[in-house]
Amino acid sequence: MPRTMYDTISFKSASSVQFIKAIDIYERNIEPSLRTDSNEIAYWIERNKERESGVLYSVGFICNNVIIGYAQFIHFVKERIIFFDYLVLDEHERGQNRYAEFIEQLRYFIDEKGLYHDYILAEVGNMTSSEDPSEEAKDLIRLFKWSNFQVACFKYYQPPLGIDNHESDMPATLLISTKEKTDSIKVKTLLKFIKVIYFDHYIKWYSIYPDTIGKYKQIITKKYEKIEKSLEGQDSIQLNGYRLAERKLSPVKPPYPTNSKYKSLVYVIPIFLMLFLLAVIALFLDKVFNISSEALIRTMVALFFVLFCVFSLFRKKTIQWVEVAMKYLSHFGGK
Repeated sequence: MPRTMYDTISFKSASSVQFIKAIDIYERNIEPSLRTDSNEIAYWIERNKERESGVLYSVGFICNNVIIGYAQFIHFVKERIIFFDYLVLDEHERGQNRYAEFIEQLRYFIDEKGLYHDYILAEVGNMTSSEDPSEEAKDLIRLFKWSNFQVACFKYYQPPLGIDNHESDMPATLLISTKEKTDSIKVKTLLKFIKVIYFDHYIKWYSIYPDTIGKYKQIITKKYEKIEKSLEGQDSIQLNGYRLAERKLSPVKPPYPTNSKYKSLVYVIPIFLMLFLLAVIALFLDKVFNISSEALIRTMVALFFVLFCVFSLFRKKTIQWVEVAMKYLSHFGGK
């Protein structure tokens, strides 16, 4: 079996072939309401040295020498904060734990580049006008949670992506990854994060439009003041991991009713089917080959084990266990 090779590439020029391929993945897989103009991304890549606050990193994810994903983040050196703008894989490359591998490669990239930080932040737009994220947003939030991010439990808003992209002005979820395990964060620290995101990132990003930056700054300032007012009187806010997913992020409905009676049937019916199939095979063997009872029993036990293994492989939970086991075995195999 050929060895799968992963790597990352940092784009320094917007004219490079690899960057164009990565941006194509970005354009095809990010919803318009969440998508920054790719011309703006190209502009800032070419002028990264001119940025007074925050260094932009535009990174491609490579699998077997092919670009299959794109990530974009800002490293605020003085504040020791990394803020993720985008993390996306091409649609047909999202199986086989590719997202987890992508995030792991990004961690290697950050360490290798010496991007010292205390916090990593990410915002996920709800893609709805309500506080409850869409199904697509929930999937991305879960992905970040699996990568040791926690949801900050307060009303957060993604700023509009420019003065004219009204659909991008929406409620969002702010996720925080800390180096120390904690279940809360001080409001003063949270407001510092939001200031960095709103003023040092968004306003700086759209400062390339001098005719509208004044109006845009007013919009951002009002959003910040709205959040600041909503947090008045609070000393800290909760960093609520999986419990938030259970309370506010409605879980995906199972393909069968949750009643325990139905759950039992999911397991019992296939077992009865296997026993029925074994009985038919036993009758056939006895009639055609006239084998001994002892040999027949051994054959039936072996067939039952084989059928049970086949059945188990098609159970979702078992498939996940097999994937995890194969992942660890691959490390021992040098992959």
